[in-house]
Amino acid sequence: MKLSTKLLIAVPILLLAALVMHNYLLARQFNQLHSPYNAQPVLFKTINLPNFHHVKVDGMYYTRIGNSTKPSDFDYADYSISRSYTPNCYLTIPEEMAAYTKYTVENDTLFIREEFPETAYDKLDELRTRVDYFKTRMIAMPSIASVTSEHADVTISNYKSAMPLMCINKIHGNIILSHDTLNNVYFKAHENTYVTVENSVRVDSLIPHLSRHTNFDIPLHLVKHIFPVEGDSTTSITINTNATTLKNLIDKL
Repeated sequence: MKLSTKLLIAVPILLLAALVMHNYLLARQFNQLHSPYNAQPVLFKTINLPNFHHVKVDGMYYTRIGNSTKPSDFDYADYSISRSYTPNCYLTIPEEMAAYTKYTVENDTLFIREEFPETAYDKLDELRTRVDYFKTRMIAMPSIASVTSEHADVTISNYKSAMPLMCINKIHGNIILSHDTLNNVYFKAHENTYVTVENSVRVDSLIPHLSRHTNFDIPLHLVKHIFPVEGDSTTSITINTNATTLKNLIDKL
């Protein structure tokens, strides 16, 4: 084969390879600059909310409880449970979620909402299985008076496939149970006297010392409201009671 023929074949192949490599490098650079998943690790972000005292929580969040703003001075609450909201309570949001966190103020009310594009769901589910998924940004909420208040100063909403959350406020004794899209928790009213909460899977995510396939009843007069979350299969139940009654209820479970 003549040299000229070889060059005619080789030159287009080399040009095509160079073009492909150039496009690859451009795409890689773009992803590094724009993808929240390839971003550099973000340090803990603390937002002081001294003027907000009533908080409504919807979704799964991990809390750190302590008296310091240093992340190393906090311990994660087990089972995604916020056991208490002390004067210095820090709500932690996984870093990948924080990339989509929106903060808005309307009529002196602060709204914190996770807004995820549909394309992010699968990626977040994948990240959930990784150890480094729980790199977080942190929101400080000093002197919280109540959680799941109907007149909440702060509304915190998670994305639609939120994992189960049990949130107990020891000051007012409000408790909220949420379940995810797997519909593994069911609420049934019985003769207007009590509500049965039936659990089929992941009960330990809701209440640590409950075994699987365990049902428990809640007196109806303690139930403030049961409502579905619009646009989702999530259902939440809010119990309005005091700390003593709540402790007795949980001790019997």
